[in-house]
Amino acid sequence: MSDFGSDRDDQLSYSFTITSGAVTAENVVHNGHTHEVHLSSIDSFTIGTGPGSAMVTETIKYDSATVTVDYALEAGSTTLYQVVGRSFTVTDPTGALPDGGTLTYGFTLSSGGAVTGETETITLGSSSITRTVHTPADAIFASGTGTVTETWVSGDQVKTTTFTELKGTTNYVVSEVSSSLVLQGSATTALDVRPNEQALFTITSSGTVTAAELVRPDGDTVTITPDSHYALTQLAPGYVEAVIGDGNHTHFAVYYNGSATGGAYTEIAHGNGSAVDLVGLKAQIAELPSALAAAV
Repeated sequence: MSDFGSDRDDQLSYSFTITSGAVTAENVVHNGHTHEVHLSSIDSFTIGTGPGSAMVTETIKYDSATVTVDYALEAGSTTLYQVVGRSFTVTDPTGALPDGGTLTYGFTLSSGGAVTGETETITLGSSSITRTVHTPADAIFASGTGTVTETWVSGDQVKTTTFTELKGTTNYVVSEVSSSLVLQGSATTALDVRPNEQALFTITSSGTVTAAELVRPDGDTVTITPDSHYALTQLAPGYVEAVIGDGNHTHFAVYYNGSATGGAYTEIAHGNGSAVDLVGLKAQIAELPSALAAAV
C-alpha cells in the first residue's frame, strides 16, 4: 500500500502478481530496486480497467476508516503501475482529534445552496477557537442533504474533501478526503496548477497581450508592462504565456482561464526556456471535471 499522505506517490512504481484474476503479491519499485509489500487480512484488491489502461484498486479496511488506492499501468509498460488515485473515508466521522478535542467546520450557504464562506473551529474542553478558512482560488463547492463537497486542483492532483453534518447541529466534520492524478501522457509540458498564483491580462481583439496585473494573496494587484525581459503571448483563447529573462536564461509560466466570462488567469505550468506543448497541456486540462476546469 502506498503512503496516502504523499502527493508524490506517482514517482514510485508498483508491480503485482496476478494469479487467476486475483492479486497475490505487491511490490514497490524505486530506483531499480524491488521491495515486497506486506499484505494482511485487511487488504483486498479488485482488477478492472481505467482510462486507457488496466487498473488495480487496493482497499484497506481499518476499524475506523477505509483507504482505497487506485493503480494504473505506466505509459509504455505492461508490468509497472503508478498511483493515480487515493481516498480515505472515515467510518463514523465525529471530528475527534488524536490528542483530544474536536475539529469542526461551518459553512455559509446562500438561499440557492451555494457555499459563500467556510470556517473551522478547534474545541478543547470548554475553550474553542474559530477562524475563517481561505479556500484555494479554484475551489468549487457542492452542497447536498447533510453534506458539503469541496474540490480543487493543485499541481497535477484533483483533490476533494467531503464534509458531513453532525446530527442535531449545524457543524460539519471531514468524512472523506480523496485525490486523483491528472495523467501527463505524452505531453512535454506538465500540468502543475498553482491556484493562488493568478494574473489579469489586457488582451486586444487581435490577441495581443498589452499588460499584466499579478494578483497578490490579499487581492491587491501589481501592474507589469511587457518589455524585453517580460514577454507575454496569447497561445490560444484562455492561455497566456509569460516568458521571463534574457536571451540566455529564460523561464516561462503558462496562465489559464477556463471561464467564458473573463477574470483572473491561474498559473498552470512553468519551466525553463519558452517552448510549451499547448496540445499536451490542453489534453491535461480536458481531464479535469468540467466545472473545475471552468473555475481554474
